[in-house]
Amino acid sequence: MCIRDRFRPGYKKHSEVASEMEWVKELFDVQHVGESAISFCLSVLTCVGVAFWIIYGGYGLGSLPIFLIKGTKSLGQAKNEITNDLIKIRGRYNGIQEKYSRSHTKISKHDQRLINNLKKHEKLLNRKNEYIQNAETEAGRLQSILKILTPFRYLIGLTCLAFSLLIFFSLGVTAFDKFMNSKCGLSCGYLIEKPTFFNPIDKTLVFASQYFPLDYLVFFVLVFYIFIASLYGIIKVGIKITCITIYEIKRESTLPQALLMTAFIMKLILMVLATQIMILSPQYATFGTQTYSVGNKEMMCTLSAASQKAKTSCSMSYVSIFYNKISVSLPFFSGCFLYTSDAADDLLCVDLGGRRIIQK
Repeated sequence: MCIRDRFRPGYKKHSEVASEMEWVKELFDVQHVGESAISFCLSVLTCVGVAFWIIYGGYGLGSLPIFLIKGTKSLGQAKNEITNDLIKIRGRYNGIQEKYSRSHTKISKHDQRLINNLKKHEKLLNRKNEYIQNAETEAGRLQSILKILTPFRYLIGLTCLAFSLLIFFSLGVTAFDKFMNSKCGLSCGYLIEKPTFFNPIDKTLVFASQYFPLDYLVFFVLVFYIFIASLYGIIKVGIKITCITIYEIKRESTLPQALLMTAFIMKLILMVLATQIMILSPQYATFGTQTYSVGNKEMMCTLSAASQKAKTSCSMSYVSIFYNKISVSLPFFSGCFLYTSDAADDLLCVDLGGRRIIQK
C-alpha cells in the first residue's frame, strides 16, 4: 500500500498538500479526542471484518450466481449415484470374500482394514439412501413446484450475476478514481472532491432518488443481495482459521458455537459494508441529488462546496461525515478500506473465472 501510494501519479509530500487541504480538516472537525477514540475502536473492528468481507463476501458474490444458474442434483439423480456406489462396494467386498474362500487362507490385515472401510462406507450410503427416500415422500409436491420454477431460477441467477458484475465494476472504478485523482493521497485517506469516472450503481441510485422511494428499494435490494451472498459464502466455505476448518455449517447438524460465530462474522461484514457503500455509491451516499448554483448552472454538490467557506446549501449525510472523518483523522484505516474493495474484487474475479477449474 505504501509503495503504491509513493509511485502513484500526482504524488505530493504531506507538507506540500497540507496548506491546500486545510478546508478538509475544517469540514470534518477532526479535533475532538473522544470522538476520535470511538472512531479508532470502530475502525479496528471494521478492519477485523475486512478479512471476512474479502473471503466470504467475495466468494459469495462470485459463486451464488453460478450456483443458481447451474442448479443442484435432483433427488432421483442422487439416488442413482448412491445405488451405483453401493453396487461397486458390494462387488469389491464379494471379490475379497471369494479370494479367501477359494484359497482357504486367513484374511490379511490390509484386506481386513479394506473390508471394514467398505462396511463403514456402505452404512453411510444406506443412511443417505434412506434420507433421500424420506425426502422424496415429504417433498413430492415441492419437487414438482421447483421443476416449474426452473426457468425462473435461471433468470434469478442471471440477475444475481449482473448484480455481482455491477458491484465489481463500481468498487473497482471508485477505488481507481480515488487512487488516481486524490490530491492528498494516503495522508487524507484518498479523499476526492467529486467522482470523476462513471459509476453505474452510483448513477442509478442518484437517478432513482428523484422518484422516492425508488432509491430506497434499489438500495435495499443491493444490500440484501450482498448480505445473502456473504451468508452463502460462510455456509459453503465454513468457519476456518487459515486452511483448518473449525466449524461447518450444515443442515440440521450445525453446532451452536458455529451459529454464534456466523452471527459475529456477519455483524463484522455489515460494519465493513457500511464503509464499502461509500465506495459503491460515493455521490449518492454523500449528497444524493443535492445541487448548488454557479451562475446560471446547477452543479452537483461536492466536498469543497459543502465546506463553510463555500457558503452553499450542500449538506452531507451522517454516514459520509463519519466515514470521511475516519479518512482524515485515521488515513491508514481509510487506505485499508479502499484496498479491501480491490481485494474483494480480485477474489470475485477468481471465483467467477476459475471456479470450475479449481473444482476439477
